[in-house]
Amino acid sequence: MSIQQMKPIMTFNVILDLHVTGWENKFNKHFEEALKDLNEVNPEAKVLCIVGDMTESGRDENYERFQSILDACPHPETYMVLGNHDVRWLEGGYEEAYNCFMKHTQMPHAYYDKWICGYHFIFLSTEEALKDEGRITKEQLTWLKDKLDEGADSKPVFVFLHQSLVETSAGSYEVDGYAHSGHPDGILEDRELRNILAEYPRVLFFTGHTHAVVDHPQTVIKKEGIYYINTASVAYTLQSDGYGEDNGSQGLCIDVYEDEVIIKGRDFMKKTWPMTWGIDLNEGIVLLR
Repeated sequence: MSIQQMKPIMTFNVILDLHVTGWENKFNKHFEEALKDLNEVNPEAKVLCIVGDMTESGRDENYERFQSILDACPHPETYMVLGNHDVRWLEGGYEEAYNCFMKHTQMPHAYYDKWICGYHFIFLSTEEALKDEGRITKEQLTWLKDKLDEGADSKPVFVFLHQSLVETSAGSYEVDGYAHSGHPDGILEDRELRNILAEYPRVLFFTGHTHAVVDHPQTVIKKEGIYYINTASVAYTLQSDGYGEDNGSQGLCIDVYEDEVIIKGRDFMKKTWPMTWGIDLNEGIVLLR
Protein backbone atom coordinates (compact mmCIF):
# COMPACT_ATOMS: atom_id res chain seq x y z
CA MET A 1 0.00 0.00 0.00
CA SER A 2 1.39 3.43 -0.97
CA ILE A 3 1.57 6.12 1.68
CA GLN A 4 -1.13 8.13 -0.14
CA GLN A 5 -3.54 5.24 0.45
CA MET A 6 -2.88 5.24 4.19
CA LYS A 7 -4.71 7.40 6.70
CA PRO A 8 -2.50 10.34 7.76
CA ILE A 9 -1.74 11.03 11.41
CA MET A 10 -3.20 14.48 10.84
CA THR A 11 -4.18 16.75 7.97
CA PHE A 12 -4.47 20.53 7.72
CA ASN A 13 -5.07 23.28 5.17
CA VAL A 14 -3.02 26.38 4.33
CA ILE A 15 -4.28 29.44 2.46
CA LEU A 16 -3.37 33.13 2.27
CA ASP A 17 -3.70 36.35 0.28
CA LEU A 18 -7.48 36.55 0.57
CA HIS A 19 -7.62 40.38 0.25
CA VAL A 20 -11.17 40.54 1.62
CA THR A 21 -12.81 43.96 1.37
CA GLY A 22 -15.86 45.54 2.91
CA TRP A 23 -17.75 45.43 -0.37
CA GLU A 24 -18.69 42.51 -2.59
CA ASN A 25 -16.17 41.49 -5.23
CA LYS A 26 -14.49 38.40 -6.66
CA PHE A 27 -11.90 38.24 -3.86
CA ASN A 28 -14.59 37.78 -1.23
CA LYS A 29 -16.30 35.20 -3.41
CA HIS A 30 -13.04 33.31 -3.95
CA PHE A 31 -12.55 33.08 -0.18
CA GLU A 32 -16.04 31.68 0.29
CA GLU A 33 -15.57 29.15 -2.51
CA ALA A 34 -12.17 28.09 -1.15
CA LEU A 35 -13.66 27.34 2.28
CA LYS A 36 -16.47 25.32 0.74
CA ASP A 37 -14.08 23.36 -1.48
CA LEU A 38 -11.66 22.60 1.38
CA ASN A 39 -14.51 21.33 3.52
CA GLU A 40 -15.52 19.00 0.69
CA VAL A 41 -12.10 17.64 -0.28
CA ASN A 42 -10.46 17.62 3.17
CA PRO A 43 -13.22 17.33 5.79
CA GLU A 44 -10.85 15.67 8.30
CA ALA A 45 -8.58 18.74 8.48
CA LYS A 46 -7.68 19.61 12.08
CA VAL A 47 -6.53 23.14 11.35
CA LEU A 48 -6.87 25.95 8.82
CA CYS A 49 -3.80 28.22 8.65
CA ILE A 50 -4.35 31.62 7.02
CA VAL A 51 -0.91 33.10 6.42
CA GLY A 52 -1.61 36.81 6.07
CA ASP A 53 -3.39 39.30 3.87
CA MET A 54 -6.76 38.26 5.21
CA THR A 55 -7.86 41.78 4.31
CA GLU A 56 -7.16 44.32 1.61
CA SER A 57 -6.35 47.17 4.01
CA GLY A 58 -6.64 45.95 7.60
CA ARG A 59 -9.72 48.04 8.42
CA ASP A 60 -12.65 47.06 10.62
CA GLU A 61 -15.03 46.69 7.69
CA ASN A 62 -12.59 44.33 5.96
CA TYR A 63 -12.28 42.10 9.02
CA GLU A 64 -16.04 42.17 9.62
CA ARG A 65 -16.68 40.87 6.10
CA PHE A 66 -13.84 38.35 6.46
CA GLN A 67 -15.34 37.03 9.68
CA SER A 68 -18.85 36.85 8.25
CA ILE A 69 -17.60 34.68 5.36
CA LEU A 70 -15.60 32.47 7.73
CA ASP A 71 -18.57 32.04 10.08
CA ALA A 72 -20.91 31.12 7.21
CA CYS A 73 -18.75 28.23 5.96
CA PRO A 74 -17.72 25.05 7.77
CA HIS A 75 -14.04 25.17 8.72
CA PRO A 76 -11.67 23.69 11.31
CA GLU A 77 -9.89 25.57 14.08
CA THR A 78 -8.25 28.56 12.40
CA TYR A 79 -4.97 30.38 13.04
CA MET A 80 -3.84 33.59 11.33
CA VAL A 81 -0.83 35.90 10.96
CA LEU A 82 -0.44 39.46 9.73
CA GLY A 83 0.43 40.13 6.08
CA ASN A 84 1.56 43.43 4.56
CA HIS A 85 -1.97 44.32 3.41
CA ASP A 86 -3.21 43.85 6.97
CA VAL A 87 -0.81 46.51 8.31
CA ARG A 88 -0.29 49.16 5.63
CA TRP A 89 -2.32 52.27 4.76
CA LEU A 90 -3.80 52.74 8.23
CA GLU A 91 -3.66 56.20 9.77
CA GLY A 92 -2.67 54.75 13.15
CA GLY A 93 0.16 52.68 11.69
CA TYR A 94 1.15 49.30 13.07
CA GLU A 95 -0.48 49.86 16.45
CA GLU A 96 -3.88 50.32 14.82
CA ALA A 97 -3.31 47.33 12.53
CA TYR A 98 -2.24 45.09 15.42
CA ASN A 99 -5.18 46.12 17.60
CA CYS A 100 -7.63 45.55 14.75
CA PHE A 101 -6.12 42.11 14.04
CA MET A 102 -6.34 41.11 17.69
CA LYS A 103 -9.89 42.39 18.13
CA HIS A 104 -11.33 40.60 15.12
CA THR A 105 -9.29 37.38 15.00
CA GLN A 106 -8.83 36.69 18.73
CA MET A 107 -5.34 35.34 18.07
CA PRO A 108 -2.96 35.11 21.06
CA HIS A 109 -0.48 37.65 19.65
CA ALA A 110 1.08 38.77 16.35
CA TYR A 111 3.41 35.77 16.73
CA TYR A 112 2.68 32.65 18.76
CA ASP A 113 2.87 28.86 18.70
CA LYS A 114 0.49 25.92 19.09
CA TRP A 115 0.94 22.19 19.61
CA ILE A 116 -1.62 20.33 17.51
CA CYS A 117 -1.90 16.53 17.53
CA GLY A 118 1.64 16.41 18.92
CA TYR A 119 3.09 18.66 16.17
CA HIS A 120 4.58 22.11 16.68
CA PHE A 121 3.01 24.98 14.69
CA ILE A 122 4.82 28.34 14.86
CA PHE A 123 3.21 31.51 13.51
CA LEU A 124 5.32 34.61 12.68
CA SER A 125 4.18 38.12 11.74
CA THR A 126 5.61 41.43 10.60
CA GLU A 127 5.91 44.05 13.34
CA GLU A 128 6.07 47.20 11.24
CA ALA A 129 3.56 48.87 8.90
CA LEU A 130 5.62 48.59 5.70
CA LYS A 131 4.07 48.54 2.24
CA ASP A 132 5.41 45.20 0.97
CA GLU A 133 8.30 44.16 3.19
CA GLY A 134 8.08 42.58 6.62
CA ARG A 135 9.95 43.36 9.83
CA ILE A 136 10.84 40.54 12.24
CA THR A 137 12.19 42.13 15.43
CA LYS A 138 15.13 40.84 17.42
CA GLU A 139 12.70 39.87 20.18
CA GLN A 140 10.67 37.75 17.76
CA LEU A 141 13.79 36.09 16.36
CA THR A 142 14.95 35.19 19.89
CA TRP A 143 11.49 33.87 20.71
CA LEU A 144 11.50 31.78 17.49
CA LYS A 145 14.81 30.12 18.36
CA ASP A 146 13.54 29.29 21.85
CA LYS A 147 10.37 27.77 20.41
CA LEU A 148 12.29 25.74 17.81
CA ASP A 149 14.45 24.35 20.61
CA GLU A 150 11.28 23.03 22.26
CA GLY A 151 10.44 20.92 19.22
CA ALA A 152 13.91 19.75 18.26
CA ASP A 153 13.08 16.07 17.82
CA SER A 154 12.25 13.72 14.96
CA LYS A 155 8.92 15.33 14.03
CA PRO A 156 8.47 18.08 11.43
CA VAL A 157 7.92 21.63 12.68
CA PHE A 158 5.51 23.80 10.69
CA VAL A 159 6.42 27.51 10.53
CA PHE A 160 4.25 30.17 8.88
CA LEU A 161 5.11 33.70 7.67
CA HIS A 162 3.43 35.81 5.02
CA GLN A 163 6.47 36.99 3.02
CA SER A 164 8.80 34.54 1.30
CA LEU A 165 12.52 34.75 1.87
CA VAL A 166 14.48 35.81 -1.21
CA GLU A 167 15.13 33.09 -3.81
CA THR A 168 13.43 30.31 -1.89
CA SER A 169 10.06 29.35 -3.36
CA ALA A 170 8.13 30.21 -6.50
CA GLY A 171 7.82 33.93 -7.20
CA SER A 172 10.71 35.05 -4.97
CA TYR A 173 13.46 35.21 -7.61
CA GLU A 174 14.99 38.11 -9.53
CA VAL A 175 13.08 37.13 -12.67
CA ASP A 176 9.89 37.69 -10.67
CA GLY A 177 10.99 41.17 -9.59
CA TYR A 178 11.18 40.08 -5.97
CA ALA A 179 13.36 41.96 -3.50
CA HIS A 180 15.10 43.95 -6.20
CA SER A 181 15.21 47.58 -7.25
CA GLY A 182 11.85 49.13 -8.03
CA HIS A 183 9.87 46.48 -6.15
CA PRO A 184 11.11 45.96 -2.58
CA ASP A 185 9.68 42.83 -1.00
CA GLY A 186 10.47 40.07 1.43
CA ILE A 187 11.69 40.23 5.03
CA LEU A 188 14.22 42.85 6.13
CA GLU A 189 15.81 40.32 8.48
CA ASP A 190 16.02 37.71 5.71
CA ARG A 191 19.51 36.40 6.54
CA GLU A 192 18.98 36.38 10.31
CA LEU A 193 15.75 34.42 9.94
CA ARG A 194 17.11 31.81 7.55
CA ASN A 195 20.21 31.33 9.72
CA ILE A 196 17.97 30.37 12.64
CA LEU A 197 15.78 28.08 10.55
CA ALA A 198 18.84 26.33 9.06
CA GLU A 199 19.72 24.96 12.51
CA TYR A 200 16.55 22.85 12.48
CA PRO A 201 16.53 20.39 9.53
CA ARG A 202 12.88 19.36 9.94
CA VAL A 203 11.35 22.82 9.51
CA LEU A 204 8.68 23.20 6.83
CA PHE A 205 8.40 26.94 6.16
CA PHE A 206 5.11 28.06 4.57
CA THR A 207 5.01 31.49 2.92
CA GLY A 208 3.23 33.34 0.13
CA HIS A 209 2.97 37.03 -0.74
CA THR A 210 4.10 36.45 -4.33
CA HIS A 211 0.74 34.96 -5.47
CA ALA A 212 2.80 32.48 -7.54
CA VAL A 213 0.81 29.44 -8.68
CA VAL A 214 1.13 26.01 -7.04
CA ASP A 215 1.66 24.65 -10.57
CA HIS A 216 5.26 25.89 -10.41
CA PRO A 217 7.94 23.15 -10.04
CA GLN A 218 9.64 25.25 -7.33
CA THR A 219 6.55 25.51 -5.16
CA VAL A 220 8.36 23.15 -2.77
CA ILE A 221 12.16 23.29 -2.52
CA LYS A 222 14.88 22.43 -0.03
CA LYS A 223 17.60 25.02 0.47
CA GLU A 224 20.16 25.39 3.25
CA GLY A 225 18.44 22.51 5.04
CA ILE A 226 15.01 24.19 5.11
CA TYR A 227 11.91 23.06 3.24
CA TYR A 228 10.36 26.18 1.65
CA ILE A 229 6.73 25.94 0.53
CA ASN A 230 4.81 28.51 -1.52
CA THR A 231 1.09 28.67 -0.73
CA ALA A 232 -0.16 30.52 -3.87
CA SER A 233 -3.17 32.85 -3.31
CA VAL A 234 -6.92 32.64 -2.86
CA ALA A 235 -7.75 36.13 -4.21
CA TYR A 236 -5.79 35.79 -7.47
CA THR A 237 -2.73 33.92 -8.73
CA LEU A 238 0.15 35.15 -10.86
CA GLN A 239 2.32 33.30 -13.35
CA SER A 240 5.95 32.72 -12.45
CA ASP A 241 8.41 31.84 -15.21
CA GLY A 242 5.38 31.20 -17.42
CA TYR A 243 3.91 28.51 -15.18
CA GLY A 244 0.18 28.50 -14.46
CA GLU A 245 -2.56 31.04 -15.09
CA ASP A 246 -3.22 34.47 -13.64
CA ASN A 247 -6.42 35.24 -11.69
CA GLY A 248 -6.86 31.75 -10.29
CA SER A 249 -7.54 30.75 -6.67
CA GLN A 250 -5.32 28.16 -5.01
CA GLY A 251 -4.03 26.78 -1.70
CA LEU A 252 -2.63 23.66 -0.03
CA CYS A 253 -3.82 20.54 1.81
CA ILE A 254 -1.16 18.90 4.00
CA ASP A 255 -1.17 15.23 5.07
CA VAL A 256 1.26 14.29 7.85
CA TYR A 257 2.61 10.74 8.23
CA GLU A 258 5.27 9.21 10.48
CA ASP A 259 8.27 10.11 8.31
CA GLU A 260 6.68 11.89 5.38
CA VAL A 261 4.57 14.95 4.63
CA ILE A 262 2.38 15.07 1.50
CA ILE A 263 1.72 18.57 0.14
CA LYS A 264 -1.20 18.79 -2.27
CA GLY A 265 -1.73 21.93 -4.32
CA ARG A 266 -5.45 22.65 -4.75
CA ASP A 267 -7.11 24.78 -7.44
CA PHE A 268 -10.38 25.99 -5.91
CA MET A 269 -11.85 27.27 -9.17
CA LYS A 270 -11.06 24.26 -11.36
CA LYS A 271 -11.57 21.72 -8.54
CA THR A 272 -8.29 20.04 -9.43
CA TRP A 273 -4.97 19.08 -7.82
CA PRO A 274 -2.34 20.72 -10.10
CA MET A 275 0.68 19.24 -8.28
CA THR A 276 1.45 16.99 -5.32
CA TRP A 277 4.80 16.69 -3.51
CA GLY A 278 6.10 14.23 -0.96
CA ILE A 279 8.67 15.31 1.61
CA ASP A 280 10.50 12.31 3.03
CA LEU A 281 12.05 13.74 6.18
CA ASN A 282 15.03 11.41 5.78
CA GLU A 283 15.52 11.56 2.01
CA GLY A 284 14.19 14.84 0.56
CA ILE A 285 11.49 15.96 -1.88
CA VAL A 286 9.70 13.88 -4.49
CA LEU A 287 7.27 15.32 -7.05
CA LEU A 288 4.42 12.84 -7.00
CA ARG A 289 2.49 14.34 -9.91
